[in-house]
Amino acid sequence: MLDLFYGRFRCEGENEGRHFSREEAFGQYPLQVNGFSDIHDSLEAATTSLEPESASSTSPRRLGQETWFTKLPPVLVFELSRFRFNQQINKPEKIHHRLDFPELLYMDRYMEYNKNITRSKREEVRRLKAERERLRRQLDKYIQYGSGPKRVPLQDVLQYTLEFVESKASQQKNEEAEMGSPSSSLGLCSPGSSPPDEGLSRGGSPRNMNEGPCPRHVAEPELRLLQSCLRRWQSEVEHDVKELQDSMSRIDATIRDIYTEPSLLQVPYRLHAVLVHEGQAASGHYWAFVYCPHRSAWLKFNDVTVNEVTWAELLHDSVGGHHCTSAYCLLYVDRNNRDLFDGAKDSELELPPDLAQYVEADNAAFRAELEKWDRDHSDKSTGAASSGNDIVVTPVQPQQDRPIAGEHSTSSGVLSASPSWPALQQEHAQLAQGWTQGRLVNLGPTLSAEGPRGALAKALDQELARLQRLARLAQQRAAASPWPGRPSGNDEEDPRLQHIGLFLLLNGAPVQPHLQRVLLEQFAQPELEKDPIGAPLRQEALRWLSELSPSGAGGDVEVEAMYRGWHMLYCRFRHLASALTVGLEHYWTHRLPSAVHLLGAACSINEALLARPPPAEPHSRFLGFDPRLLAYCRRMALLSLNEYCARQFEEGSLRDALGALRLMTDTVLPHLAPLLSPLANARDTRAVEEVRSRWCAMLGLAMPDEKQEQLEDMLSKLLDPGVDTPPPSPLSIPRVTNLSAAYEQAMRRLTSTKNFDTALLEEGVPSLS
Repeated sequence: MLDLFYGRFRCEGENEGRHFSREEAFGQYPLQVNGFSDIHDSLEAATTSLEPESASSTSPRRLGQETWFTKLPPVLVFELSRFRFNQQINKPEKIHHRLDFPELLYMDRYMEYNKNITRSKREEVRRLKAERERLRRQLDKYIQYGSGPKRVPLQDVLQYTLEFVESKASQQKNEEAEMGSPSSSLGLCSPGSSPPDEGLSRGGSPRNMNEGPCPRHVAEPELRLLQSCLRRWQSEVEHDVKELQDSMSRIDATIRDIYTEPSLLQVPYRLHAVLVHEGQAASGHYWAFVYCPHRSAWLKFNDVTVNEVTWAELLHDSVGGHHCTSAYCLLYVDRNNRDLFDGAKDSELELPPDLAQYVEADNAAFRAELEKWDRDHSDKSTGAASSGNDIVVTPVQPQQDRPIAGEHSTSSGVLSASPSWPALQQEHAQLAQGWTQGRLVNLGPTLSAEGPRGALAKALDQELARLQRLARLAQQRAAASPWPGRPSGNDEEDPRLQHIGLFLLLNGAPVQPHLQRVLLEQFAQPELEKDPIGAPLRQEALRWLSELSPSGAGGDVEVEAMYRGWHMLYCRFRHLASALTVGLEHYWTHRLPSAVHLLGAACSINEALLARPPPAEPHSRFLGFDPRLLAYCRRMALLSLNEYCARQFEEGSLRDALGALRLMTDTVLPHLAPLLSPLANARDTRAVEEVRSRWCAMLGLAMPDEKQEQLEDMLSKLLDPGVDTPPPSPLSIPRVTNLSAAYEQAMRRLTSTKNFDTALLEEGVPSLS
C-alpha cells in the first residue's frame, strides 16, 4: 500500500532570514480549483509559494517556500478541492469552476533533480507573462479607446469618422443627380417656393429629415485630405493591433511549450481513473471513469451499469464549469511502470494443476445445477396461464369452459356433444364480426349448390387468403424497420389488432390446426343464428369444431393446450396496445401519474412478450411493439411528471412540496428503476441524469429548513436508490372499445410530434439475440 500510493517531497525556502529544508511523505496530493484553469497552474501554485523580497525589489531573490518531489508513487492521486464554506449563507457549497487536465501528465518540472532547470524556466515564464501583460495593456488602449466611461475600439472610431466624412460626398452626388433630372430642367418649382439653402436658413432645420448626419461645409480638397488621412490611420491601427495580438499569441505558445524539451519529458503519468461527483455540497451522486488498458477504452462505472465512453464524454462530465457535475479526484499511473497492468506472471498467482482441475470441475457442476434449476422452473410454469409480466409461450391446459349463451340442442344431437367456448376465444372471434357478416352476402349460391359444408369451406378459404395477403403487407412494411409497431408515414395502424389470425400468421403459427380453428370460431358466433345464411354455416362450424376438440375424433390434448396458449399471448398483446393507447391519451390530457404507470406497464408487458418468442419461430418480431417506441413514450411522460413535481416543490407551499414528493416516491422513483438497469440504453441513462440534475439544482436555493430536509431526503433516494424503492403499484389496464381505431389515432398524433423520428432513431436498434 505504501509503495503503491505514497511518495515523498521536500519543502525548502526561507523564513525570517533563516533557510529551512524538510522531507515529508504524501498520499493524496491536494490541489485547489478556485482561481485556476489548468492542473499545471494549480500544481505550480501548490508547489511554489514565493513572494518578492520587497514591494520595490526587482531582485530574483524570493521569500517563502518551494516543494520538490523526491519520489513519486506508481499511482499518483490528486484530490481536487471543490468544496468550501460560504460564511455569507453559513453553509458549505461546491465549486463548479472548470479545471482542465490532460490524459498524459509529465511531472519532470516538479522533481527535485530538475529544480535548477525548473527555476530558470519559471523565471522565464514570469518574464514572458510580464511582457504579455504589458502588451495586453497596450492592446487595451486600442480596444477600449476614449477618455469617458464608454469606450470603443479605435478602429471603429476611425471607421465611423470615415463614414461620416464620406456621407457628404454621397449626398453631393445625389444632389447632382437631382439637378440633372427633367423636373429641374423644366423649372417646375412653384412661384412661392424658396431655394433649398434659403429654406434652410429661414427654418433652421434640415430640408430632408430622412437623410443621415453629414458635414455641412467641407471643400473638395479637405474632403479628399480627410479621407486619405483616415484610411491611412485606420490601416496603421489595424496593423498595430494585429502585431500586438500576434506577439501575445507567440508568447502564449512559448509559455505553453517551454517545458516540452526532451529532458523534461522523462516522467510521464497517464490518467487511469477519474472520480466524479454530481450535485451540491449537501448531497449528490458519485461515479467513476476507469481506463481499461486491455481494451484501450474508457469505462464508466455508474451504480450497477458499466458503459464504454469516449474521451470527450469523460471531459464533459469531469472538467466542470457548465453544470453541477465535476471531478473531485484524479488518479494517474506511472506509464514507465510496466508491472502495474501486466498479467499475472508470478508463480504464486497461478493455481497448481490439481487445484485448477478441481475448480474447473466445481464450476462445471455449478453450471449443470443452474441448467437443471432452469428446466425445473420452466416445467412448473407449463400448464398455467401467464400472469403479471412473466409471459411464458407454452401450452395452456384446458380450464372449465362455460357454454355460449344461446346454445340449444338440435335433432341431430351434434351440439350437445360440441365443446363449449372459453370467454377469451369468444372475445377474439367477435373482433372479426364485421368481416364475417361481409362474407355471408356472397355465400348464398354456394350454400344452395354445395350445402353448408361446401359454403363454409369456401368462406374459410376466402378469409384465409385475405389474412395471408394482409400478413404479407405487414411483413413488407416491417422490412423497412427493425421492429414492427414503429409508425412511419401512413402506417400508424396495426392490423394485428383487427384479427387474431393475423397475429398467428405473423408469428409463425401453423395454419392446420390453429388458424383453421380460429376461422371456424369466427363463423361459430351466436350472432350468426339470426342470419338465414349464417345459421346453417354456424351449425356446420360447431360440428367441425367438435371434431377438433380434445374429446373429438381428430382432437389432440397437446394441440389444444398450445392453441389456448396462443390465445393467452394475443390477450397480452391487446393489453399492451391498450396500455400504450390509454397511457398516451392520459399524457396528452395532463394526467401524468396514470400516464407514467400505464406506459411503464406497457414497457414491462412488451419486454416480457419479446423475451420468449413462440416455438414456431424462434426469432419472431411480431409478438409486441418496437421497444424504442415504448421507451420513448415512457421517458416522455416520466420527464414531464418529474418537471411538474420539481416545479411544485420549488414554487409551491410546504403542502404542495409534500404532495410533489409523494408523487416522486409513488410514481417517479419506481419507474426509474428500469432506466437504471444494465440493459438500459443511453437515452434512458441520460433521462435519469436529467431527473437527478433537476433536483440537485435546487440545493443552492433559499428555502425553509423543513423543505431543505425533504429535498435532501429525496436526493438521497434519487442518487442512491436501494432495495427499499417500492415497485410500481398494481395497475388495471382500462378496456378500449375500438382498440384498433384508438391505437391508430394515438399513433397518428404521436408521429406528428416535433422531432419524433429523430428521437426514435437515436434510441438505437435493439438486439434480436
